[in-house]
Amino acid sequence: MDINYLLEANRENAELKERLSIAEEALEKLAKLGNGDRYGNSIGNEIALKTLTKLRETKIKEDKDDDV
Repeated sequence: MDINYLLEANRENAELKERLSIAEEALEKLAKLGNGDRYGNSIGNEIALKTLTKLRETKIKEDKDDDV
């Protein structure tokens, strides 16, 4: 395999992880919006929380796959 290909793939992976981290932080804030440190029960809070949960489940699955 070409080393430049691997370096580029690694850089793109790092950028994607950074973007996902930013999205996760934003979803966490939206899930708690209007409720201090607790998750809210408005439609917007629930949409953000469901999306955040799916994102975290995907991250856990990918972390397990990386361990293999």
